[in-house]
Amino acid sequence: LKERMLSDKISYFKSCFFSVNYCLLIGLNEGAIMSYDVESFNEVRKYIGHIDSITCINTILSKYFISSSKDKTLRIWHYKQSDCC
Repeated sequence: LKERMLSDKISYFKSCFFSVNYCLLIGLNEGAIMSYDVESFNEVRKYIGHIDSITCINTILSKYFISSSKDKTLRIWHYKQSDCC
């Protein structure tokens, strides 16, 4: 059931996943990054800052992650804030 719930919610994802702090980060075609709780699969946060598809997500220290996009930019994000640093 949980697998079905997740696949329904991320049917529009790109190919970029990263799990950190009990959240699953998913890069989208639209350039946003979605954060889902790994236990409930509820949406936690949406990170908006890129204008093209997300190509990579990785962690920096314990409070931040970095994303790259086809828009040729890198963004640094704090896990608990929707704005990039």
